[in-house]
Amino acid sequence: GAQGPGHSCEPAGRPDKRCPFTASPAVAAAMEKMTSSVKQVPAQLLRARPGNSLEAERENFERGQNVSINKAINAQEVAVKEKHARTCILGTHHEKGAQTFWSVVNRLPLSSNAVLCWKFCHVFHKLLRDGHPTVLQDSIRYKNELSDMSRMWGHLSEGYGKLSCTYLKLLITKMEFHSKVSNLWLYFLIHGRILSIY
Repeated sequence: GAQGPGHSCEPAGRPDKRCPFTASPAVAAAMEKMTSSVKQVPAQLLRARPGNSLEAERENFERGQNVSINKAINAQEVAVKEKHARTCILGTHHEKGAQTFWSVVNRLPLSSNAVLCWKFCHVFHKLLRDGHPTVLQDSIRYKNELSDMSRMWGHLSEGYGKLSCTYLKLLITKMEFHSKVSNLWLYFLIHGRILSIY
């Protein structure tokens, strides 16, 4: 027979998916909470993205530099691969300094392996020559440590130890020279401008 206006279109225990139904208060509340959370996710991601991306970029950079420096400066009696040395050089331009280079180098046993020390000298020479200008400022602070290492390797009369001793002395002299020249250039630049006023 005909169903009255108050009659439900869903028989008891057998819901008809074709007919619309009203969700219970608990289900409605859960759905509203879920919808609210979904709407909030993009904003949270946008707020967190700059910091996370910069941190991730820094971690990737340090990881890549660590790999390249360790591949360039190793104990094998083979030439330093240019691609690894170039990555080290580009790294100084990326971070505008040699902090990462020295943080990795300071963990290498340069005082116990002459080949390792010589290859360090070779890579460091390239950084002083082709790296970012602030490589000199970041490296001059290690002059005393390099001088001590040079004296230590100087006790050997031949082999890579003797070569490392001589190479370290050269690099120290190079750093001192460029440091003085840069200071003199700054001095004459400043005083030249002052004199040009009068």
